[in-house]
Amino acid sequence: MSKKNCRVPDLPTFSQEDKTELLKLDPNIKLVWPEAIKSNDETHEPYLSNDFSIFDFEQRFKTARKGGMTVLPEGEESVPAKYVSFVGDSFAYLTESHKVPIVTGLLASNKTAQQQIPLRKVDEMKAGDFVVFKEGGSKDVIQAIADLMLGEKAQTLRNLAHMWRRALLACVFTPERLHDQVVRAGGTHSLIAIKNWLYDNYQIGPGKNEDLDLVARITGSSELKESQEEIWNAIETIRSAHHSAGMRLKKVLLHKLPEHLDAIKQEGTRINVDDLVTAWVMQVESIGSEFEPYSKLKVNELQWDESTVLANWFS
Repeated sequence: MSKKNCRVPDLPTFSQEDKTELLKLDPNIKLVWPEAIKSNDETHEPYLSNDFSIFDFEQRFKTARKGGMTVLPEGEESVPAKYVSFVGDSFAYLTESHKVPIVTGLLASNKTAQQQIPLRKVDEMKAGDFVVFKEGGSKDVIQAIADLMLGEKAQTLRNLAHMWRRALLACVFTPERLHDQVVRAGGTHSLIAIKNWLYDNYQIGPGKNEDLDLVARITGSSELKESQEEIWNAIETIRSAHHSAGMRLKKVLLHKLPEHLDAIKQEGTRINVDDLVTAWVMQVESIGSEFEPYSKLKVNELQWDESTVLANWFS
């Protein structure tokens, strides 16, 4: 701030005693008045160093949270999400139930070539993990590949497969209440399995066809009962598509990851999966300790920190 902006009117001043007398307060009340504003002679220009360090400048960018402060526009809906920073300029805010493909094991060995790529929630991830994000949007990359393989019938099948969960969610069960209902109806499911029924958005369907009948009886859903076989067929079709999509993704990654490892460790790398989906492979740098409100429109998708463009411009 300049001296010009610091100037104050040259007016008579009151002593602390004068101020107290003017207010006519009880003499037993002790007032502490702020110090008078320094005169112009005591006001100095801030010290500006002529030594500019691009290293220090870039370090400040690296230590600051990518994407800046999480300030929501007025009226925009938010959901709890945890901040995840990736090596380079990218980051994401992941909700508690969202799952991301973890491909760390593929870089260590190819002995697991016949196994599916594991999906992990943010609280199951750790710094150093290698993860895969579909380019653009929050849809999981395996689901995106599966939908493209299924073609036009994908959405119809998913609507059918989701009917069992819609029936459960409409009843607004707590996990404990639903577990009690399942046991009373003859089910042997654990409380953890019941929680997954309610909260795991990636669970395509229950374990067995008989579980659909169990859910229909507990919820009283005639629609679910009448369409049980059709719903089960949709669940199995989608599961098969997800399995095939995971294997296709794994085959591509096993071939491409080793040759792009250096790029992944520096800023991530972009890959194309059989001309179906474009994805990014990133390495986790750090994970926030708490869930915090974040825009519902931007959670669970890979984002890029625009402020680093300025840092690169100065370098």
